[in-house]
Amino acid sequence: MNFQSHDRVRLVIDGVFFQLNSTGIARVWSSILKRWAGQPFAKEILILNRGGTAPVFPNLRYRTIPTYTIGQGAADREMLQSIVDEERGELFASTYYTSVPRTKTLQIVYDMIPEVFGWDVTREPAWVEKHQAFRRADSFICISDSTQNDLLRFFPEIKPQAVTRVYLGIDAADFRPPSRDDLLQFLRKYSLNRPYFLMVGSGDGYKNGRMLLDALSLLPSNHGFEVVMVTRGHIPASFRESLTNGTLKVLPLSDEELTIAYTGAVAFVCPSLYEGFGLPILEAMSCNCPVISNNKASLPEVGGDAALYATTVEELASALCEVQKPEVQNYLVRAGNSRVPQFSWDQTAREWWQVVCSLTDNDTVESEETFRQSIQLINDLI
Repeated sequence: MNFQSHDRVRLVIDGVFFQLNSTGIARVWSSILKRWAGQPFAKEILILNRGGTAPVFPNLRYRTIPTYTIGQGAADREMLQSIVDEERGELFASTYYTSVPRTKTLQIVYDMIPEVFGWDVTREPAWVEKHQAFRRADSFICISDSTQNDLLRFFPEIKPQAVTRVYLGIDAADFRPPSRDDLLQFLRKYSLNRPYFLMVGSGDGYKNGRMLLDALSLLPSNHGFEVVMVTRGHIPASFRESLTNGTLKVLPLSDEELTIAYTGAVAFVCPSLYEGFGLPILEAMSCNCPVISNNKASLPEVGGDAALYATTVEELASALCEVQKPEVQNYLVRAGNSRVPQFSWDQTAREWWQVVCSLTDNDTVESEETFRQSIQLINDLI
């Protein structure tokens, strides 16, 4: 979208993550931008569109810029700064860890995985650029208390008052139980003839998928269950070998099919050792799927009292048995239904913009009801 040079550019966003990946962080930003596009301040936002990869929403401004190459941070920073200067941008934010050397910067912190697990952040270019971005940032938004605590632990020079915690949200309308016919069609399509437990992700590394497989091996009737692992990535060959009396199915499902998979599962299991937030927990709850989770990092913040928690293989085996009881399943589904509305993308988008306003001027943010009504208007256009 073209605009006059005298128009205010309050926030310049580098849409770099849309070039790097179409899931995870990209979905977070799509949810935020969709809601900002419906607000009166939409014209004050400029998206730097890396090679035309960013999703386009009406009312937001876009400027196509060169694609990003990891490891060319210095040149990229100078390019970004020159663009921000040219557009007279007041505040810079990146969808990932790109940065500018001079303009005031808001940094979104999704997780602290490399730091928590002791990875060598001095060698991997992406993590080097992450640390450079953190050192240059003026303010931070963390997506959970756990992530905020880790940020302050590993970067003690950051002042706590510069950090705001804002939870992520969920589009409950996109994650809801399917019809019985759709569920039966899905089960037939993937030959899911036995009860199954569901995982999202490859289960490798800190995702800790081995914990679920080991727990199933402790059940006397583990041969009666299947494990469905939803991923497009690689899984270790040893995962299949460890389920001698069961079946592991790796399915690269679309979001629509994932919704059905949640509803058909005995339970969604999240044995992860670390998550910056843990959106799949909310997705499962929204689809009436009971949740069993580790209690590490942010996961209890998301699950609350609407999940069973297990930190050892033995505890998980016990939870896998417990969740099969009708009264436990019913309780978890009801508790999940009550918990999901506490996490709203509308509220997330509103709170993010409040931080933007605090860093640029003292403009007031629309009331929650007005904000929501403006979002509905843009939904009607998309």
